[in-house]
Amino acid sequence: MLDDSRYGEPDAEKFIMSPPLRKAEDQDALLSAMGSGEIDVIGTDHCSFMMSQKALGGGEFSKTPNGGAGVQNRAQLIYTYAVRTGRITLQQMAAMMSENAAKMFGMFPHRGILREGAEADISIYDPTGESTISFRTNVHHCDNSPYEGMKVFGGVSDVLLGGRHVVKGGKLIEEGKGRFVFRKASGRYRA
Repeated sequence: MLDDSRYGEPDAEKFIMSPPLRKAEDQDALLSAMGSGEIDVIGTDHCSFMMSQKALGGGEFSKTPNGGAGVQNRAQLIYTYAVRTGRITLQQMAAMMSENAAKMFGMFPHRGILREGAEADISIYDPTGESTISFRTNVHHCDNSPYEGMKVFGGVSDVLLGGRHVVKGGKLIEEGKGRFVFRKASGRYRA
């Protein structure tokens, strides 16, 4: 999706994130690792810095705020570039974005699974339709997107948070009410 050639663009600051962008051939290795099960979880380095904040680094990598806006587009990007291309299944995508993350953060089986007694946090992905990513249509109020102009397929149509409908028909209808959730990290994923 993104490779280190982006560092040569005039607005290269928006591509300073963790992990750093790699060579295009590394994308194939990542997609293969996702398909083989070597990668368990898909996350983002979501830090929606404005370009004026990124510019504070004065073009110096070590002084530029690290991170990019991406959490809103994560599912679309994974669906478009991994599921639609046959690199992973829809079931693998769901596991990497929900169940495995819940296990990693010690929240399973209370979260990350659809079953009685589990928290009713549900995202519904509609694979139909296509759109072009733009910071102008993202809801995180950032004046840039590292994925600007990329064509993607489908999108999150509905989200239930604790059983409350917060996204309906792709539109945010209620603000989330985040809260601290105490958990212990899974021994399998400790550094």
